[in-house]
Amino acid sequence: MICVSWNQGRNNFKSDHGYSKDVPDYALMLGNPARQKGWMSRHGHRLLAPGPDGLYRCPESGYRYREETPGVLRCLDLDEEAPLPAALSTGARPYDEFKNHH
Repeated sequence: MICVSWNQGRNNFKSDHGYSKDVPDYALMLGNPARQKGWMSRHGHRLLAPGPDGLYRCPESGYRYREETPGVLRCLDLDEEAPLPAALSTGARPYDEFKNHH
Protein backbone atom coordinates (compact mmCIF):
# COMPACT_ATOMS: atom_id res chain seq x y z
CA MET A 1 0.00 0.00 0.00
CA ILE A 2 1.32 3.43 -0.86
CA CYS A 3 0.49 6.65 0.93
CA VAL A 4 0.99 9.74 -1.18
CA SER A 5 1.34 13.39 -0.19
CA TRP A 6 -0.71 13.79 2.96
CA ASN A 7 -0.39 15.70 6.19
CA GLN A 8 -0.84 13.51 9.24
CA GLY A 9 -2.40 15.57 12.05
CA ARG A 10 -1.35 15.46 15.69
CA ASN A 11 -2.43 12.48 17.75
CA ASN A 12 -4.36 10.79 14.97
CA PHE A 13 -4.78 7.06 14.60
CA LYS A 14 -4.89 5.26 11.30
CA SER A 15 -4.50 1.84 9.80
CA ASP A 16 -1.82 1.35 7.12
CA HIS A 17 -4.21 1.90 4.26
CA GLY A 18 -3.75 4.44 1.52
CA TYR A 19 -4.91 7.95 2.15
CA SER A 20 -4.21 10.93 -0.07
CA LYS A 21 -5.70 13.83 1.89
CA ASP A 22 -4.80 15.70 5.04
CA VAL A 23 -5.77 13.92 8.25
CA PRO A 24 -7.25 16.05 11.07
CA ASP A 25 -5.77 16.08 14.57
CA TYR A 26 -7.25 13.29 16.75
CA ALA A 27 -8.91 11.58 13.76
CA LEU A 28 -9.55 7.84 13.78
CA MET A 29 -8.99 6.68 10.20
CA LEU A 30 -10.10 3.20 9.08
CA GLY A 31 -10.66 1.29 5.88
CA ASN A 32 -9.24 1.19 2.39
CA PRO A 33 -9.44 3.85 1.26
CA ALA A 34 -9.12 5.28 4.74
CA ARG A 35 -12.05 7.34 6.01
CA GLN A 36 -12.55 9.14 9.27
CA LYS A 37 -14.64 6.95 11.59
CA GLY A 38 -14.46 8.99 14.76
CA TRP A 39 -12.17 10.75 17.19
CA MET A 40 -9.44 9.58 19.57
CA SER A 41 -8.05 11.18 22.71
CA ARG A 42 -4.37 11.92 23.25
CA HIS A 43 -4.28 8.74 25.32
CA GLY A 44 -5.46 6.62 22.39
CA HIS A 45 -9.02 6.02 23.55
CA ARG A 46 -11.92 6.33 21.16
CA LEU A 47 -14.08 9.31 22.06
CA LEU A 48 -17.69 8.27 22.00
CA ALA A 49 -20.68 10.56 21.50
CA PRO A 50 -20.37 13.97 23.13
CA GLY A 51 -22.21 14.62 26.39
CA PRO A 52 -25.13 17.02 26.87
CA ASP A 53 -22.60 19.86 27.07
CA GLY A 54 -21.33 18.99 23.57
CA LEU A 55 -17.96 17.81 24.89
CA TYR A 56 -16.18 14.52 24.38
CA ARG A 57 -14.28 13.15 27.40
CA CYS A 58 -11.27 10.85 27.55
CA PRO A 59 -11.99 7.92 29.89
CA GLU A 60 -8.31 7.77 30.95
CA SER A 61 -7.44 11.39 31.66
CA GLY A 62 -10.82 13.07 31.86
CA TYR A 63 -9.57 15.66 29.34
CA ARG A 64 -12.38 17.38 27.48
CA TYR A 65 -12.50 17.78 23.70
CA ARG A 66 -14.77 19.93 21.55
CA GLU A 67 -15.39 19.84 17.82
CA GLU A 68 -14.94 23.56 17.19
CA THR A 69 -15.96 23.37 13.56
CA PRO A 70 -16.84 20.28 11.52
CA GLY A 71 -13.67 18.20 11.28
CA VAL A 72 -11.67 20.23 13.85
CA LEU A 73 -11.36 18.73 17.34
CA ARG A 74 -9.49 20.52 20.12
CA CYS A 75 -8.42 19.47 23.59
CA LEU A 76 -9.70 22.04 26.07
CA ASP A 77 -7.55 21.00 29.04
CA LEU A 78 -4.02 20.95 27.62
CA ASP A 79 -2.29 23.12 25.03
CA GLU A 80 -2.06 21.27 21.71
CA GLU A 81 1.73 21.65 21.64
CA ALA A 82 2.33 20.67 25.28
CA PRO A 83 3.50 17.17 26.18
CA LEU A 84 1.33 15.13 28.50
CA PRO A 85 2.09 15.76 32.17
CA ALA A 86 4.34 13.07 33.68
CA ALA A 87 1.49 11.72 35.83
CA LEU A 88 -0.59 11.12 32.67
CA SER A 89 2.15 10.08 30.24
CA THR A 90 1.56 6.37 30.90
CA GLY A 91 -1.69 4.64 31.64
CA ALA A 92 -2.51 3.62 35.20
CA ARG A 93 -5.31 1.18 34.35
CA PRO A 94 -5.27 -1.83 32.01
CA TYR A 95 -6.70 -1.17 28.58
CA ASP A 96 -9.36 -3.87 29.07
CA GLU A 97 -11.06 -1.62 31.63
CA PHE A 98 -11.74 0.94 28.89
CA LYS A 99 -13.01 -1.32 26.11
CA ASN A 100 -16.68 -0.92 26.96
CA HIS A 101 -16.77 2.56 28.44
CA HIS A 102 -19.99 4.42 27.66
